[in-house]
Amino acid sequence: MPRGYIVAVVGCYEPTSLVVVEPGKVLSGTEVIREFNEHVMKLSIMFEQSTIIEADGVAIH
Repeated sequence: MPRGYIVAVVGCYEPTSLVVVEPGKVLSGTEVIREFNEHVMKLSIMFEQSTIIEADGVAIH
């Protein structure tokens, strides 16, 4: 995975972003979110559908 991919992915997150990885487990902070995304990208899984909901300048993916 080229370094640019993870930089682009993490660039989509605000510094105060939260990622819910499973019920009751929330990640926060760009470094932790970067590590999580690096791990997910190494799994070679394909997401078939993606929904982004935006309201008042906040997006939920």
